[in-house]
Amino acid sequence: MKSHCRLHGFTLIELLVTIAIMVTIASLAVPSMKSIAANQSVSNAASDLMTDILQARNLALSKNSQVVVEPLSESWANGWQIYLDKNANSVLDSATDTLVLSHLPFDNFVVLDTGITSQEPIIFQSNGFLVGANNKTIAIQSTASDRKRRVRVERSGRARICDPDKEAC
Repeated sequence: MKSHCRLHGFTLIELLVTIAIMVTIASLAVPSMKSIAANQSVSNAASDLMTDILQARNLALSKNSQVVVEPLSESWANGWQIYLDKNANSVLDSATDTLVLSHLPFDNFVVLDTGITSQEPIIFQSNGFLVGANNKTIAIQSTASDRKRRVRVERSGRARICDPDKEAC
């Protein structure tokens, strides 16, 4: 009697077809992941900026002193710094003022809309209100998707993030 030994497993062709299908599915998912990462970068940048602005306002109230949030190298895209402006001259003087925070630039997925964004510093008085009569708006958008956010600081010191595609801000 002959015994038939049957092997179980995959043939090389079955394995190659399975790998080809997996590569095709993965290649379809990669562009979608880039868009998700870009959208998340915009949301994170807006959240970081608003958090730091709120921290500056709280510092002005708690220290009963002027606090400045200013862009580095005259552009918010380069990052920003927050300092306690003890002599109220809106210039960081290492002898009198205290640097509280310095934030790094945004990543490559995020740019600022310079047509909307004021490059002027945001200055909080000791009562938490902005110095000057105008609101401040910083527009953040993605380079890889159509995601946009704006950080708006009202004259009263209230900061919020808004979506310009859904509301006027």
